[in-house]
Amino acid sequence: ATRLLAESPVPDAAHLVLAALAAVLLWAALPHSALAGWVAAIVGATLGRLLTRQQLRTSSKSPETKVSLVRLTVVAVALAWGVGAARAAPIIPTDHLAILLTVFAGLIAAATVTLAADAVGFYVYVSILLLPFWFGIGASGSGQFQIIALILVPLFGATMSVLYRRSHEASRDYLRAVKRLEVSEGDARRERSFLDALLGGAPIAIAALDKDSKVLGVNGAFEQLFGYQPFEVVGKNLSDLIVPGQALAEARELETQLRLTGRADTEVDRRTRDGRLIPVRMSAAAVADVAER
Repeated sequence: ATRLLAESPVPDAAHLVLAALAAVLLWAALPHSALAGWVAAIVGATLGRLLTRQQLRTSSKSPETKVSLVRLTVVAVALAWGVGAARAAPIIPTDHLAILLTVFAGLIAAATVTLAADAVGFYVYVSILLLPFWFGIGASGSGQFQIIALILVPLFGATMSVLYRRSHEASRDYLRAVKRLEVSEGDARRERSFLDALLGGAPIAIAALDKDSKVLGVNGAFEQLFGYQPFEVVGKNLSDLIVPGQALAEARELETQLRLTGRADTEVDRRTRDGRLIPVRMSAAAVADVAER
């Protein structure tokens, strides 16, 4: 419903332009009263569709009701074009009829975009648009042009329906993927916020590292214990900051142990920002991170 109501008014303007061009083209071939009635029906149905969409955007009606009302306006536009063309087909010259066929092809091609979110609406639109016109072509004569047109019109409608179905399925799969991604990202953000709050309130010093031992973040207790601000440590190797020179070999052994077993736990001396050595109990654990951070 949202996509149908968000449709641009450009396609509606195209209907009005095409109706005006049809009036100019058929001015000398059709009775003026019949031509005026046809154009008036197209204009009325098109404006009704435009106004209906605008009103439904702020309406509290259910999505199903909104879709049904939009479909009714689509039916009205298709009827205006289809019935008018059916009445004109037996009267107008063959070359004018060929141009009118081209106009209908453009209307259907445009509908594959404007009705991309409503498969039922598209199939109803194509059927109501082409069926009366097809009968009108049959009533216009039995010459070679009419025979070819009677074959091509349903063939074109079927072909466009197949192409539309494929496009509609691809669009639906894309929207489902986007929705799943939005849900996954929302879950990840909530988990990240919960973890940040949990670590931030922990009374022990905690540093989160990536697989290369570079700092991703530290909590407040780490800042107080070692004297570093977050901007001073993030992105840097933790060993370069807090491991004294004589303990670097031991630190590398602990990193190897962590990679092999997933855990490391020992008592060591570590260096603060001002150079003091302090005894700490170090516990480390490897954590699988689906966000790869």
